Amino acid sequence: MSSHLHVAVSVPGKIMLAGEYSAIGGAPATAATLDRVLTAEATELEAPTIDGCRVSSDIWATTQLVPDGSAPADYPDEPLLATVAGAMQLYGVSNIELKVSSELPVAYGIGSSSALRLAVLAAFGDIARQKQQLAPLAEDELGAVARTALQLQRTAQQQASGYDIATQWMGGIVVSQTSADINTWPLALQRLGEGATVRLANFTHVLVGGRGAPTGSAIGTTSRWLRDGGKGEARSDQLDQINTAINEALWAMLGADSALDLHQLTCFKDLVTATRNHRRLFAGAPGFPSALFAQASQVLGWEERWAMKTTGAGGEDAVLIFGSSDDAAKVAAAVAPLGWHLLPSSFGAQGLRIMRTNMREET
Repeated sequence: MSSHLHVAVSVPGKIMLAGEYSAIGGAPATAATLDRVLTAEATELEAPTIDGCRVSSDIWATTQLVPDGSAPADYPDEPLLATVAGAMQLYGVSNIELKVSSELPVAYGIGSSSALRLAVLAAFGDIARQKQQLAPLAEDELGAVARTALQLQRTAQQQASGYDIATQWMGGIVVSQTSADINTWPLALQRLGEGATVRLANFTHVLVGGRGAPTGSAIGTTSRWLRDGGKGEARSDQLDQINTAINEALWAMLGADSALDLHQLTCFKDLVTATRNHRRLFAGAPGFPSALFAQASQVLGWEERWAMKTTGAGGEDAVLIFGSSDDAAKVAAAVAPLGWHLLPSSFGAQGLRIMRTNMREET
């Protein structure tokens, strides 16, 4: 019998709840993980060597080879291959079979690229540790992997705050603040209790089905729009105030008695009001899904009993509905002709997870 070094790493999807664009400047971002994951499995191959890494993914019909000596810059349009090249350089490993499978459709904007970077780096790092007969990284040591993932992310998306990586690393509902200096990132990080995850599901629903919004270009275009401002107060300053209001109402909701009816809670009314202001501001932003919001606004209780907002980079990424399950179902039915639907997943508490096993085969 011969043994192969093997590891499987899973990383959950994420959804930003509040703080988009303000987070780039260091304001708090609140995000939650989903109970669907991206998985990367790495196996060290025996002789004959392949002088690199053989990569297969459920997004490709054929395998790809990343040769030894490759650099992330060699793959400017392939985040998976760029991450593999970076991981091979960083950890000094080669002759690897990597298999990636994902439950995170790219168009949904639920963290597929950040999950990819975290999972691949953690997998290659663990193979390197196994070769040195070291134990897997403990939970409190995974921050180093997250920082490396953010470094790679900032190569492709210079303004990336890293809220997604922080959330997917920790799991659950995470409040984070970014830093331009990778060595001091994150400036602040708080993981809310698992009870908050249960309460979040009582009033927050995820709507998907749009064309997506490529993060790098969407951030650049929308950031310029925010800086350009409008009449009076700059749009970016307005957004900072709105995001503060959404965060404060959201945190109050997560600490409220879940047995109470939503509409008895002042903090839910505050959440609906702040979300309405968010929609009014972004209605003129590039890529705003106007047809979706126009269709949804026909549902009874629009911005009184329930409200809706874009997330993350904006555009046609996932959209949040704050309201009861009944109201969310009515909204989903109204926008179904446009191709949108409720994401058939819930919020989860699991973050980055490393599962080490030995693979054996007959010799």
